[in-house]
Amino acid sequence: MRQWIMIIGYGLLVACNNGKKNPPPVVENAKVDSPSPGAGTSTSPHPLTGNWVGMLGENKLNVQLLRINGTTVEGRSVAAGNFRTLAGKITETGDAYTLHLEEPGDDKYDGVFDISVKKNGMVFAGEWVPFDKKLQSKPFTLAKRDYVYKPDAGLYPDASSKLLKEDDLLELVKEDLRVMRNSIYARHGYSFKMKDMRSLFDKEDWYMPMNTDVRGELTAIEKKNEALIKRYEKYAAEFYDDFGR
Repeated sequence: MRQWIMIIGYGLLVACNNGKKNPPPVVENAKVDSPSPGAGTSTSPHPLTGNWVGMLGENKLNVQLLRINGTTVEGRSVAAGNFRTLAGKITETGDAYTLHLEEPGDDKYDGVFDISVKKNGMVFAGEWVPFDKKLQSKPFTLAKRDYVYKPDAGLYPDASSKLLKEDDLLELVKEDLRVMRNSIYARHGYSFKMKDMRSLFDKEDWYMPMNTDVRGELTAIEKKNEALIKRYEKYAAEFYDDFGR
């Protein structure tokens, strides 16, 4: 009897399941199609993002626009050994953009950049207005540029392009050694606080201030040359009268 009950129960279960549709199989890690370009998303950066370089008074300035999202702008300014964040707004009017970008305000030399640029001109024209009213406002004109590392640029190109030997330094006095070492940093866009180094490199067309710390950018050759030059600078400081000619 028990066997007949089990057979009848199984038959009823099969009959019930035949009246239902099987659920779709579950696929783990199934690929999800991403929206195609133009379907409400955009991966193209704003045409104004990048480096804008020119002179601000006696110092070379780089206004770096990192992100533009709608009317919001994020970036930074690099000049005279100062690296400051920028935040502000962009407005589009006809054939031009206007930007109002503020530095944080916690440094004596912080201020506001008011900029206008024609869409077909791609040149920033504007004025930097300091928060400190005792300081003077400064006009500027900046052109868009891409940073390119050039090991052969400027003075003493061998310091970046080949391993130096002691014979390469024997005839150099302390100041020559200092310029040689700083030329390595300048090729990587180091922004100098020292006025004499700023005056030397800011006038060079190839030079762009990019950051205030470029130690992580030096090549293996440059790191070895830097150490050798520093050692000779120390010797020159200790034995200046007998060192070099």
